[in-house]
Amino acid sequence: MAKLTPAEVLRTTLTWGVSSAILGLGLGVEEVVSHGYLALGFTRSAYLDVRDASISTVVLGLACGLGFALVVVAGRRLWSLVPGTEAVPRLAAWRFAAGVTAGLAILLAASVAPGGIDRGTALAVTVSAVGLSALLATRRVWTFVVRFRDVLAASVASVLFAVIMISVTGLSGRFCFSFAEVVARNSAVLAASAAFLVLILAQLRRLASPPPPRRGSRRSLIVAALGALALSAALWALTPVAARPTLRPSNPKNVVLIGIDTLRADHTTLLGAPLEGRDLTPNLRALASRGVVFQDAVSQSSWTLPSFASILTGKYPQQHGAMFLTGTLREAETTLAEVLREAGYATGAVVSHFFVDSRHGFSQGFERFREHYDPVAVHSFVSSDGVTDRAIDFLRGRRDGPFFLFTQYFDPHYDYMDHPDWTFADDYTGWLREDPRDIYNLTSKRHLLEAPEMDYLRALYDEDIAHTDAAIGRLIRWIDDAGLAGDTAIVVVADHGEEFLERGALGHTISLNEEIVRVPLVAVLPGTTPAGPAVAAAVETRTVFGTVLDYLGIELPGEHAPSLLPTIRGVGEPPAQVFSSVWMPPDRADVGKSVLLSSLRSGHWKLIVDHLRKREFLHDLSVDPGETVNLAERNPEKLGELLVILDAWVEEMRATGVEVPRFDPSDELREKLRALGYL
Repeated sequence: MAKLTPAEVLRTTLTWGVSSAILGLGLGVEEVVSHGYLALGFTRSAYLDVRDASISTVVLGLACGLGFALVVVAGRRLWSLVPGTEAVPRLAAWRFAAGVTAGLAILLAASVAPGGIDRGTALAVTVSAVGLSALLATRRVWTFVVRFRDVLAASVASVLFAVIMISVTGLSGRFCFSFAEVVARNSAVLAASAAFLVLILAQLRRLASPPPPRRGSRRSLIVAALGALALSAALWALTPVAARPTLRPSNPKNVVLIGIDTLRADHTTLLGAPLEGRDLTPNLRALASRGVVFQDAVSQSSWTLPSFASILTGKYPQQHGAMFLTGTLREAETTLAEVLREAGYATGAVVSHFFVDSRHGFSQGFERFREHYDPVAVHSFVSSDGVTDRAIDFLRGRRDGPFFLFTQYFDPHYDYMDHPDWTFADDYTGWLREDPRDIYNLTSKRHLLEAPEMDYLRALYDEDIAHTDAAIGRLIRWIDDAGLAGDTAIVVVADHGEEFLERGALGHTISLNEEIVRVPLVAVLPGTTPAGPAVAAAVETRTVFGTVLDYLGIELPGEHAPSLLPTIRGVGEPPAQVFSSVWMPPDRADVGKSVLLSSLRSGHWKLIVDHLRKREFLHDLSVDPGETVNLAERNPEKLGELLVILDAWVEEMRATGVEVPRFDPSDELREKLRALGYL
């Protein structure tokens, strides 16, 4: 059996490094096109994506190449210990190396693909298909691929062809996910992956039956490898010049966006006296005293994924498409983080809910993205202190220039937890104290939940809120102590509220009543003088997007959510109508819910339409804030007036909305969704 020399180990490692550089360029181009950066003119973001993809894959390729070579060395030694293998040394080496390489290639391709089921699946299928084709290829092909310079030329040609394909079909940023568009969208990655595998197979042949060494080919390989490393170094060194911001904020303040999961507005002390004598949010109240409180902020949906997607994109759920339990935020959507990164901001996020994680598309635009939750028991993991710790770590490591930090606190979400620092729930001694309090168990036993049990659940919920407020207070104090308060805008917003059997249901997702969609919204904007401490008019939480950009003085081409900055200054009024929706068409119970609801707020009137049951609910919130009386039959004139507005909005959403790919959830994901009450 041929011995693998140190020179061959070096050759293998360098070849993987060079081929990884090609793959990295393909991945970077795919990222740029899928996010629509060229169409937006985001050249800074395009450069950073290509740079990061290239450098990371080169490093990974070098590591995998060295590991591959060492595995082959170990494999040959182990094979030589098996009796009877001396007769077929080359075949034995080939089979062993082929198996190892196939597994490593698929693993590498899947690991460097930046999320997305369609990409990961396409890469794995492509690697397998190309590998099978290569194994069935003629000896003439093997003679060709041994020559490194010819393989390199073919690889570059295939990537250039892929770039032309996606340039023709993808620059508009419109992806309907037909078969042709999926192929076009991923063609750069697929072509680079195919070239990458060809290089690996060339190495297999070389390792299984090494040809006589040729000084010229070795020299050309070393030169090419040094060129790949030089390209990576050059991409990094050119960053200050090539990655200059194309968006110029006229008021480049820092921005901290604090998102809170499942926080009802009426369980805070932002709207008046403490609830039941409990001061649950003293830190939020102290923060609000510096800015303005929106007393009637309305979320655009009743659960996490579409609500936070609307906050970060400024769009309604139907427009960004992230509105299904098995959906994600599209890469083609432009997030607040992407806009601010293009404007030169350092961007970081710490999230604690898997519906706001990188798998669901929320990492786009963030240079540092930390996910802080228990992947198994996400619903019962207490995360607020960890979110604050990681947020402070980002702030400590910030570079010169403005920053954008997004923190998402999960703890008010069920399971409701008993916190030792608060005693709101300590008096209850009933059966529920020893019973599991996950939402699935609570829902199945809601017929046993009487007044003492409901008071206990609300008390636990309040302890979660107080615990979260304390963690947020620690983050705000750090900002103050660091001397950043005068240059940092802070916005606090929740994604939705929570039901406690007001209408027979627990939790959230399936309704648009006030306890679900009315949430806290606070804006502290240094240098801006509010017309008053509070805004009473109804506003949409999606306006956070436009308000932040307006405050910073960033002009973004195209239409996006309106700004509340004129309203804060007292020189304008927010839009007269406020819309919300839950749009999950009928589906199997094990993969989703069947809910089609839309709502309209116009002044003190509110209309909810159940499109599945063909029912309307009309409420006058000025006299019936709890929405206990349906005036649809008593006031047909007002019903007809509001229906015209809401129907027109629904039709507009259907006309301008997008479809996103939905995936079949795994058993593990179904269990998570069930634990969180979504199934």
